[in-house]
Amino acid sequence: MVKPGREGASRRPRVRRRHRTWMRSMIFATAAWGIFWGAAVTERLSEGWSPPLELVYWLSTPLAGAGFLMAVLTVRSQRSWLLFVSVPLFANGFLLFLLWMMPEAVRIGLFSEGGWESF
Repeated sequence: MVKPGREGASRRPRVRRRHRTWMRSMIFATAAWGIFWGAAVTERLSEGWSPPLELVYWLSTPLAGAGFLMAVLTVRSQRSWLLFVSVPLFANGFLLFLLWMMPEAVRIGLFSEGGWESF
């Protein structure tokens, strides 16, 4: 039996704004990490050609920065939401740290012939 006041209610699920922002943040994190690891794999598998580190930096950093900003904007004071938001915060934040604070270590460790042994 239909309850009064429920006739006009739609049955479609509503996606909240914060969840959409969280999803965009994760998309940016995935794209930035994909560029980074794609460049690393391309360098390892190709003979003599490697993508310039500056190109990887300038493609990955804006994506990671935008994703980190979106993740910060989705933070709520609920404990479960903080755990939920920590995933894109750490994914984007670590990539920003890796690319911005340690470019020499990334270049030596991932984009050299000897790998981490030459570090």
